[in-house]
Amino acid sequence: MTRTLAPLLFAALLGLFGIGCTRDCEDSCEDRKECVGADKSIDCAHWCEDNQNLNEKAGCEDLYDKYLSCTNDLDDICTVGDGCEPEMNKWSDCVTNYCKDHAAECEAFSAD
Repeated sequence: MTRTLAPLLFAALLGLFGIGCTRDCEDSCEDRKECVGADKSIDCAHWCEDNQNLNEKAGCEDLYDKYLSCTNDLDDICTVGDGCEPEMNKWSDCVTNYCKDHAAECEAFSAD
């Protein structure tokens, strides 16, 4: 059961910290850590590097860029779920599908 949930939990984590190239990833990550319920212990430099690598391997970069474009247009970085659901869901589905076939790689990332 844990193996099947890991990709979904991982995708949810990515959705909470959707950060990227149009804003400096580390700065955005630090800003997101101020949101209610955010994991304040995340090492943003490490997380951003791992996130970029996974998106490249999964072939989800274009979907991620669309999601980031949407989040960058928001007035409040903590309200990503209030307007970027379609973009987030498409990107999350892409990563989740990749993780179904590469569970060990995705578990290693989510355990960092």
